[in-house]
Amino acid sequence: MAFGTRLGSWSARRQRSVGIGALVASQSLDVVTTLYGLRTADVVELNPIAVAAMAALGRFPGLLLLGSVTLLGIVLVTESATRRWGGTVLGAARLRLLGYGPATAISLLAAVNNAVVSGAI
Repeated sequence: MAFGTRLGSWSARRQRSVGIGALVASQSLDVVTTLYGLRTADVVELNPIAVAAMAALGRFPGLLLLGSVTLLGIVLVTESATRRWGGTVLGAARLRLLGYGPATAISLLAAVNNAVVSGAI
């Protein structure tokens, strides 16, 4: 029984690490490509929240704060849902996939769009 508990705990840590790591990587790529586009091309930010954050704090600090708050929010909601409903039919792995998967995909798509629009690719 102790082995199964430890295995489950190790598996949960691995799932959490992979999900958060993928989200951090994709969000970072989005921020980097956004900054690149804003500095090198005649690209404007279309997200009004990002525009306000950059106007108040500067480009890099504004985007960094916005990305950090978004990341923290996604992690808190996903991990809270996993703790609350992870033992149900959905299971912890599916809940983490539902929490981290779409946000990671959206950030990756945004980064690719930024790179295309700015002429990087």
